[in-house]
Order: sequence, then structure tokens, then C-alpha cells
Amino acid sequence: MKRIIIIIFFFVISTACQATNQCRENESEVFNCITKYTHASLCESKIDEMLTYRAAAKGKLQLQISETKKNKGKLFFFSSTPYAGGGEAHIRFVNAGYTYYLYDRAVKGEGGPIFSSGVAIYRDGEKISNPTCENDASIHQSAYENMTREPYLDIQ
Repeated sequence: MKRIIIIIFFFVISTACQATNQCRENESEVFNCITKYTHASLCESKIDEMLTYRAAAKGKLQLQISETKKNKGKLFFFSSTPYAGGGEAHIRFVNAGYTYYLYDRAVKGEGGPIFSSGVAIYRDGEKISNPTCENDASIHQSAYENMTREPYLDIQ
């Protein structure tokens, strides 16, 4: 009985740890989004500041794309724009013919700012998916400071 309890305890602890983000021990979180079906994170290496995007569904890694020394600064791009009472930020990358936008936005509402975030996915210029984050996801300050910038493009 004691052995079963210990196994269950480790399972619960490991599941809880995985639920926080997809980043590894030597990485810091730049963006972390939990949707109904997937869990996506953009992580920055604490060693060489390389970025890695990971998306998992049902605990299984579905997509991983990472910078290398050859493509550093040429894979992930940051843009932002201010709004009256808020603003919007994007991190864009392309993989296998799909363009991904990790985004967060704050717009002015009657009762205060309205926040939203998600992962918009495009193919051939058409939005094919836009799962929204169920957690309090935002693009962290390191993206504003360290990422390659590009002109803002409205993705709505």
C-alpha cells in the first residue's frame, strides 16, 4: 500500500511540474500558453540565450523548433504596437509552411483592460487556427529586450 501511495505521489508531482510550462531546467519562460488541447511554451536558454518553442498535447511533444548558432536571430521575430489603454505583442516564427504568432493583447474595456493571448496559426496567409490561452499568458520582458524586431502586422 505504501509503495502505491509513493508512486501516485511522484506521478502527481511530475504531472504538476509538467503543467507549469514546457521549458527545461536550464531555460527560462518567454511565453507559456495552456489551451484546451495543447500546452505551448517559448523558452530561452540560460546558457546561450537560444530560443526553443515546444508544443505538447496530452503530455506528448508535438512540435519543437529551436534556434541554432547558424539561425540565431533569424527564426523568431518580435513586434508590438500600443493601443489606447493597452497594446499588443507578437512573436512570429515559420515552420513547415505554417506561420505561428504567439500573442498577447490588452484592450480598453468599460470595466478596465481586457486581456487575451494565444497562438494564431496561418497557412498561405489564411488563419487556420487560433487557440486562446486559458492561463494568464503574456510575453515576458526578455522578448522586448533581446529578440529580433520586425514591423507589427495586425493578425486579427
